Amino acid sequence: KRLLELLLVVTEKPGSSFRDIFIQAEVQGPNLLLALLRNADFYVRFPAVQLLTRLLEHDSETVIQQILTEPTGVNSLVEVLDDPRESVRNEGLLLLKALVRENGEMRK
Repeated sequence: KRLLELLLVVTEKPGSSFRDIFIQAEVQGPNLLLALLRNADFYVRFPAVQLLTRLLEHDSETVIQQILTEPTGVNSLVEVLDDPRESVRNEGLLLLKALVRENGEMRK
């Protein structure tokens, strides 16, 4: 929980080089966050969705590519919509909306 909160703070700053490193293909931060979405704990799932949204806003092309190449990437995002907590579902909707807006493949 605290690590995800720290990542949210660090990636919030404009021009954050950490954010760039986290997104890079070698690290594949978005794929790590997709794996965390499978965790039902609110304090893991909620910041993971927020962090994915922030990364998408920063470098949509790389993040979308990593989500689409992850075998369960899109399914993990859609499963967030079944979360019993409204705040998690709302963040998931915002993330999916941003993904669809940025990528035509997601519209299919």
